[in-house]
This record gives sequence, C-alpha cells and structure tokens, in this order.
Amino acid sequence: MLYVVAIPQFAPPLRAWVDAARKAHDPQSPHIGPHVTLLFKAPKGAEARICERVMEEQAPLALGFGPPRINRDWYDGGFYIWLPLIKGEDKLRAVHERLLAPPLDWMKDKKRPFQPHLTLGRFELEHSAEDAHKRLPPPPGPLEAAVKLLEVVAVGEDKLTTRLRHALG
Repeated sequence: MLYVVAIPQFAPPLRAWVDAARKAHDPQSPHIGPHVTLLFKAPKGAEARICERVMEEQAPLALGFGPPRINRDWYDGGFYIWLPLIKGEDKLRAVHERLLAPPLDWMKDKKRPFQPHLTLGRFELEHSAEDAHKRLPPPPGPLEAAVKLLEVVAVGEDKLTTRLRHALG
C-alpha cells in the first residue's frame, strides 16, 4: 500500500519521547518514523505526478500537537494513542484536500473525516490502550514540530520503501 506522509521534525528531547513511546507501543515503529498520514492510498502511475505537483507547491509547516488521547481505529479495529493536531491542522487539511482534488476525488472517504494526528501506539483492546496511556511519561516540552518533508511510501508487512521524497520550501 502507498501512503503520503508528512514527516515532523521535533526538538531532540521531544523526538526521544515520541520514539520511546512508539517503540514501546506501535508495531509500525521499526518500519516508519513519526509521521502524519495525509493520504492512505497514494495514486500510482501517471496520477503520482499530481501528488508530486501538490508536494512541490507546499511550503514548510509549523505544527502543534495536543496531549495524548485514545481513539478507536475505525479502519482495522482496535485502539490508538494519538497526538491530535491542534496547530497547523488547517494547513495539513488543505494539503490533504489538494491531494484528493479531481481526478482523485473518488478516493475521498465520505464516511470518515480526515483526522490529522501522530500515532504513539496501537492496541487490540481498549483497556490495554488505557493502561499504556496512564503509563506515558509527560512530554519534555511543548508538542511542537516543523514539517519540511513529505514522502510517498510503500508499506509492507516487514518493509517500508520510500517512493518519493520532497523537501518543502
């Protein structure tokens, strides 16, 4: 499967906190670093040029995340611990909408609104997510990051391959 992701750059102490939480609780952490997914299935072939054009037009973004919270995974079942986006959400939402502009508007998920976030953990059971959430140490500072890189990545069971990487700005 192909995804378009924004790669946040955190200050070193915050990056260490995010990495430690993800290493403990997110089975995808060995395959992909911290990211905000903008598109769950990136277009293939000629349509990928549209993705690339959208990426080239994007300026760097300043993001701020809210405190960790538990959310239900409406796609695969189970539960997540998320850092919800509270600053820069409108700008990431605009990138998401541009990615899904015609001729790709058929890819829009009309049942589930786009919820930009950074995943810290995935759990099958709600009580497991609640226990992990209670044990998370507080972050070492404001949950802020800069996005200066967008990527199209192919995610397999045991492998991640970057198909397209674009520095912003």
